[in-house]
Amino acid sequence: MKPFFTLRKARLLYAFSIIALFIAQSALAQVHPAPDAKLHYRLIGFSVPPIAGCSKYCLEIAESSWNADNSFKEHILLKKTANSPKIVAKVPAFGATYSWRIYPAGSTAGNSPIYRFSTLYNPYTDTQLYKMVIEKNQPAFKDMYILHDATRTIYDNSGEPIWFLPPIKDTNDKTISIRDLKLSGTNNSLTLLLGNSAIEIDYDGNLLWQAPDDGKVNGERTEKYHHEFTKQANEEYWVLGWQTKTVYAARDSGALPTLLDTLQENAPAATRQMQFSNIIVYNKAKKVEWVWHCADFYKKYKISETLKSTRKIPDLHENAFFYSPDNKCVYVSIKNINHVVSITYPEGKVNGLYNGLEGELFCDQHGIKIINGSEIAVYNNNMCNRAMPKVIVMRMESNTTLRKTWEMDCPSEENSPIQQSEKRSTSGGNVIPMKGGNLFVSLCTPYSTLFIVNRKKQILWSAKMQRKNIDLNKWQPQETYRASLIEGNANMEKLIWNAN
Repeated sequence: MKPFFTLRKARLLYAFSIIALFIAQSALAQVHPAPDAKLHYRLIGFSVPPIAGCSKYCLEIAESSWNADNSFKEHILLKKTANSPKIVAKVPAFGATYSWRIYPAGSTAGNSPIYRFSTLYNPYTDTQLYKMVIEKNQPAFKDMYILHDATRTIYDNSGEPIWFLPPIKDTNDKTISIRDLKLSGTNNSLTLLLGNSAIEIDYDGNLLWQAPDDGKVNGERTEKYHHEFTKQANEEYWVLGWQTKTVYAARDSGALPTLLDTLQENAPAATRQMQFSNIIVYNKAKKVEWVWHCADFYKKYKISETLKSTRKIPDLHENAFFYSPDNKCVYVSIKNINHVVSITYPEGKVNGLYNGLEGELFCDQHGIKIINGSEIAVYNNNMCNRAMPKVIVMRMESNTTLRKTWEMDCPSEENSPIQQSEKRSTSGGNVIPMKGGNLFVSLCTPYSTLFIVNRKKQILWSAKMQRKNIDLNKWQPQETYRASLIEGNANMEKLIWNAN
């Protein structure tokens, strides 16, 4: 009698089992969220493998964790249909457990797999501790999302937190500060400065790219990235980094110091070290494609000190840049000398030098954007006048002249240092041109206001950030360093799916 299993049959059976396992794993890889996932967001992309012959799908979400069909049905809290097995939906809360399934619409769901996930707790998304209070809203902004540096959170237009920054690569989520959290130029990822690291992550918090920070540009141990990090639409990564130089200046002088040729460690009393910025452009392989050294610009151009008060300049404090593909120029905000510099790209030649104190246009500015290649929008901290910040739009008339075309005082806050006559310095602030000509503005530290304004100076949307003082049992302003936005569900869904 022949054996039931021959060696050949055994090998075929093994091969079929491997193929079946591969198919099952491939199908499971298309399931999102992954079974029993722990999510740092509640606006979620749900997906399953396409079902043959199906043109319409139904998503069901139930509260809590269920395996049985009857129990699941009794706790359904959301149903949504779509023409694709990829459906975006929002669950009610962080710190909760949910079950879900997707099945062909119009059919019986009983045979469809039920998956489970949970949303994590985070103090920044706990609305008993931090909250965005909407003061004015309009239906036109229903598909808008706000990314807030100070709370490391993304909010929808109604002020609900929908995403928070998870721990990245063994860093401490509670202690490392972040800056410049924003949507990348490719619209499918987020970029930010996490401590001294410049990183790109996807919606799930996976690290996609990290700047090398190897000191090859500044000749020091690290590049000391700061203030601005941007992934352009062509997938270049642009970032500011510090570089230490030695300067000469008389003691207690308000005059701008003279840059020396070499770094002097044991310099005499009249010299000191000063930080200048480099704009560094990396490609995806982390190779340096282009550099602009502010120290070279500073040495070549004789910039006179025109501050209203004689203060010692600790550094030039380059705090923002913006590349305009319309005119192939890079614009750099240099806060401590109240200048904006225009540089041709990639030639690196200065073709515009604008002094904000001429005509009292701006001072101690932060945040710079170019509109249609001809106007500069600036967030004016306005500290030289000890007044509330302003937003100003200026037309570039020549390579040295700006003409103000629009200006607005930012809304005052009840407990602001200005109203209390405190001479407290400000830090940060941002202005972003929106589709349709509106401007999104986030006030600087120590303020908490965010708003959208049109060119008629009508505030269309506004909000204030607040945090709970547990000791006083009182809500207080949550200072806002900077915020940015995502316009439209299409861009948000591209981020969620990390789509190209």
